[in-house]
Amino acid sequence: MASGKGHPSRIITFMRVPIIYQDKNIVVVNKPVGLSTHAPDEHDVGAVELVGILKAQLTVDYIGTHQRLDKDTSGALLFSLRREANPALARIFEGREAGKTYLAIVHGLVRPASSARQFRPPAPPRHPMPMAAPQRGGRPAPPPRRGPGHPLPYEGGRGRPMPVREPANPLVYSLTAPSRDELTIRLPIAPAAESGRWLVPAVFDKLAQDATTSIRVLTTSKDNRYTLLEVNLLTGRTHQIRVHLAHIGHPIVGDALYSPPSKPAPRLMLHALELTIPALEDEADTDPLPASPDGGGDEAPMEGDRPLLAEEQGVMNHAPTEDGAFMDKGQGVIHHAPTEDGPFETPTQTSNLKPQHCFRAEPPEIFNRVREGLPELDLVQRLAVPFMQPRRIGHLTPPPRMEIDSLTEADRPALAALFRLAVERRAILAGDEATDIYRLVNAAGDGLPGVTVDRYAAALILSLYQDTAPAIERMLVETLVEAAGEGYSVYLKRRPRTAATLSDTTAALAAPPTPAYGPRIAQLTAKEKELHYIIRPTDGLSVGLFADMRETRARVQGWARGRTVLNCFAYTCGFGVAASVGGATHVVNLDLSRRYLEWGQENYAANGLSVAERDFIFGDVLDWFHRFDKRGERFDMVILDPPSFSTAKGSSFSAAHDYGKLAELAARIITPGGTLLACTNHSGINRRTFREMTLNGVRAAGRSANVTGYYREPALDFPAPANDEGYLKVLSLEINEDLPIRQDPPRPRHRE
Repeated sequence: MASGKGHPSRIITFMRVPIIYQDKNIVVVNKPVGLSTHAPDEHDVGAVELVGILKAQLTVDYIGTHQRLDKDTSGALLFSLRREANPALARIFEGREAGKTYLAIVHGLVRPASSARQFRPPAPPRHPMPMAAPQRGGRPAPPPRRGPGHPLPYEGGRGRPMPVREPANPLVYSLTAPSRDELTIRLPIAPAAESGRWLVPAVFDKLAQDATTSIRVLTTSKDNRYTLLEVNLLTGRTHQIRVHLAHIGHPIVGDALYSPPSKPAPRLMLHALELTIPALEDEADTDPLPASPDGGGDEAPMEGDRPLLAEEQGVMNHAPTEDGAFMDKGQGVIHHAPTEDGPFETPTQTSNLKPQHCFRAEPPEIFNRVREGLPELDLVQRLAVPFMQPRRIGHLTPPPRMEIDSLTEADRPALAALFRLAVERRAILAGDEATDIYRLVNAAGDGLPGVTVDRYAAALILSLYQDTAPAIERMLVETLVEAAGEGYSVYLKRRPRTAATLSDTTAALAAPPTPAYGPRIAQLTAKEKELHYIIRPTDGLSVGLFADMRETRARVQGWARGRTVLNCFAYTCGFGVAASVGGATHVVNLDLSRRYLEWGQENYAANGLSVAERDFIFGDVLDWFHRFDKRGERFDMVILDPPSFSTAKGSSFSAAHDYGKLAELAARIITPGGTLLACTNHSGINRRTFREMTLNGVRAAGRSANVTGYYREPALDFPAPANDEGYLKVLSLEINEDLPIRQDPPRPRHRE
């Protein structure tokens, strides 16, 4: 929350998630990759999370959560729609009655029998920790001691062996192969010292929990570099699948925590394929509802007015066909066992003990192509910049850098597959009728370092951050159009490191006014959460709005009601539009470009907002801070979004050196309890440094501050590569009353 004026309402989202099944008790969705189940901060009005999307999509006030998927995992996920259904669902999930089947693409050739033979459980300690027996009278014994002739600790040196404390529930370490293609992994899991990681611990770890995972090999790529596994969870521990597969030497492709950094991928290749649960007790009274047409999901199999049960519709186990795709293997619960002629036998039909529902989430397209090979993953690993390897202490030797210009015509299929994967990730954004501004490709986060694509309605802005040959540029444009569709115009932006110093001639070469593909679009109106913005694809390197601030503009809209807002470095006044629509009493947009302020006035008009000259101030931000302070003019919210580096009137500004001073001047003109929203996209400033320099600036103004939020770029369309914190930093501070002025105590008088 940005202020102490109560919790502002969250901006309504118009996204739609694919619905697999819905009745009055539950809803099952196919969760997209990159979407969190819950927002980290429930009061973050700009957060995009699955529960909030479902509430808006289904127009309900309550969504109950009984399971979760990691943000980077896609697939079947169930929620309750009525509190009355929670006890039954809690018994199902807590009692491990729910069946969970996943698909995972892992590194290497998985051989279950070989893994089971080679597995060696950790040896228990030679002398487990003893438990001292009490002396007579109930007093504790002295510490045990060792000595010559005492191989084991003894009680107080009296010569009697001490009782040894054995764990109440000994941890089990085992790998068994029921068949040639199956492996059961029973290894405990415990939190690691590193934040966010888990591991298979040594024996007698008091934090360890027993965990069991069953895997089955479905297919292997022709070059044996990747294996597609069907994974069944018999327990539900944090990161269980990821830890178990990494421990046996086959980490999941794209796993930032457990996979080798030298083998990146555009996403975590883990998908929740099926979820099976027993029928709820009031099933007879439940009227199934068809999946919403705009949800993009298939309707559950129906018979009359009720859903088919698992034994009627089939709990499908899916085996790959010759071309690597999946096919259903008949009706009923199907068992597969290896035969002499092949890995799978003819399906046999069995009956369940109780009626069950099986919900299946269609896997992403890449899971169907493992057998033929995954050239896009090989291309990602070629293009990735390896981590700098230490040469000796205190020195780093940079490895050879692989540029996008190293692409050849032979890489065209892999490049097209990467673009398709990026488009598939943004499908939920593409289906949002109220938003057509988002990032379609995010450089290394989508496996293409130095390449970004932003969508503004019918225009795609293809930006290249490396020198690229014309033939490579043409191939990038052609494969992008193939993946995104032909209804777009593609504009090319060649972005140098020092764009601020470009001459007019050089700028025309860097940002050609003619499209690389499609009809020319000089100007268009794009939408963001039902707000409208004027976009000019032909207007140099900057087209009018930055897509990475989408969630931050939503936060400003949610925080603005009844407040006065100063929008500094306003550019085309995107924050000003959001604040005005959000109900701000007065918004001032301040920028050093008259042309951009006029553009901002057009954005106001496009949203039906009144345009007053006093709301658009041309001038230097630092100079106007002094003017506002001298006049005694104060604001409830000040927004700082300066460029990383700029020059004006003979002076220069560098975010790395001058942001603290900027925050100090801003803090002086904020009302007590007001908000300072400090933003920077400077990739050279890490999150901790930016937080400290901003807070130090506020303190230098004699004010105190509470951090009310620290945000990044939207995770859904701005995925960051492994071990990368992202470049955008948005810090929300609540500015408090003036700090008390510290005075030295009076000096004591000396006696005469």
